[in-house]
Amino acid sequence: MGKEHLPPHKLHELSAPKRIRFALVTVSTSRYYLRAEGKSVHDESKEVAERAIIGAGYEVTEYRLVPDEADAILQTVLELLRRDNVDAVITMSGTGPSPSDKTIETLRP
Repeated sequence: MGKEHLPPHKLHELSAPKRIRFALVTVSTSRYYLRAEGKSVHDESKEVAERAIIGAGYEVTEYRLVPDEADAILQTVLELLRRDNVDAVITMSGTGPSPSDKTIETLRP
């Protein structure tokens, strides 16, 4: 029996990539500047995302911490998308939504 007789969801499963490599980007001005000062920064968002991705059988190949500034966010995401070892980029806020968050407005266009 050939593939043409399989249901659509099975065909999709067979054609889906078996290896997906993720880049994680945490957008947090306060954490970015703490790290720039040489201080230790705990990034719980990164840890949670990394556990979920690895637990699903995929891989995290890149991680960035950037300030909540449109240029920094856009440049980082575009640079990661051009890398050979990244298939998908996930952006996360450092501490949750706030009026200064610019990630969605920056990446939506």
